[in-house]
Amino acid sequence: MQRKKRYGVDLDGTVFAFDKAFAEWLKNERGVEVDISKLTHWDWHKCFDNVSKEMFKEEYVKFCKANGFSKLEPIDDAADGLRKLVKHGEVYIITARPDYTYVDTIECLMREVDLRLLKNVIIAYDKASVVNKLNIDVVIDDGPHIAESIVLGTSAKMYLVDKPYNQHINYDEITRVNSWKQFLSYEGLEWVS
Repeated sequence: MQRKKRYGVDLDGTVFAFDKAFAEWLKNERGVEVDISKLTHWDWHKCFDNVSKEMFKEEYVKFCKANGFSKLEPIDDAADGLRKLVKHGEVYIITARPDYTYVDTIECLMREVDLRLLKNVIIAYDKASVVNKLNIDVVIDDGPHIAESIVLGTSAKMYLVDKPYNQHINYDEITRVNSWKQFLSYEGLEWVS
């Protein structure tokens, strides 16, 4: 019997709207406003004059410790898309969040997506190693550095969620997607509402 296809799925920027939540956090906690449509670099301090590298790090830790990851909202059709993907394949959530946000991650997934994902949540900064170790066939992520490491260090098919901050990444092996519906279509999975 042939095994189900294995999918590696990122959370922030792929399933959940971290950038929107963190921009709101900065506004509420620091009075700093940022237009996330102008987030053209992975490092926020390189896009916004009013966000220093130190401020980002400090506020990120506060956001995490205030259970910010438990309150994120799904991006457009992401929750439905992920539910559909779980029915057709073996899904592994691979996120680079801090270890201490694991419970918040589980809480958010339980609320917004699917309980079946809970056994396959992996916190890892070296996602390519996880992809190789688990023999993952397909990865979907928004991180430019992640996409590059997957293409150069694994045999997995790489889908990159199209964002302003990952436009500089161009490999023939990367397929850009604008929605979960498009991603599922490319994977030959029908979107049924």
